[in-house]
Amino acid sequence: MNIIFLFIMVLIILFLPLPIVFEASYDKQFKVYLYKKFKIPLKNNSLKKTKIKKKYNNKIKIDFKSILSSLQANKFKPLLNLSINMQYSLSDAALTAVSYGVIYGILESIYLELITIFNVKKKNYNISPLFNEHTSILFSIKGIIYLSIANIIYIIFLYFFKKNI
Repeated sequence: MNIIFLFIMVLIILFLPLPIVFEASYDKQFKVYLYKKFKIPLKNNSLKKTKIKKKYNNKIKIDFKSILSSLQANKFKPLLNLSINMQYSLSDAALTAVSYGVIYGILESIYLELITIFNVKKKNYNISPLFNEHTSILFSIKGIIYLSIANIIYIIFLYFFKKNI
C-alpha cells in the first residue's frame, strides 16, 4: 500500500507543472522580478572587474544553440502565458502613430520566435500610444512559464541524444 502511494506521489511530482512567474518593467529604470518578490540585480558597468584565477576546469559546457534546436523539435514544450503592456509617447503625433504599427510588427516577430521554444497558451498585447508633446515610455512584461520535472528531463535527454549523434 505504501509503495503504491509512493509511486503515485512520484508521478504527481514529476508531471505537475511548476509555475515560474516573471515580470520586467521599464519606467526610467529597468527592473526584473521573479515571483514578484525577488528582484534580479542587473549588472552595473561601473563596477571594477576582478580577475579570478581558474583552478579547475571541470565545468560542463552548455551549447544554447543546440538546446534551442532540441526545443524546436520537442513535442512537449514548456507552456507560456505572456502579457505585454506598453504606453509610449513620441514628441511627434505622426511618428507616434507610425511607430504603433512597427511595434506591433516587432511583437509579432518575437511571438513567432517564442512559439518555436514554448507553447504559448495566452498572449495579451496592450499597446497604448499617448499623443503628448513629451517623450515617455512605460513598458511592462508579465509572464508565467509552466515547467515540470519530467519536461526538464525530456529536454535534457533530447539535448544529450542530439549531441551524441
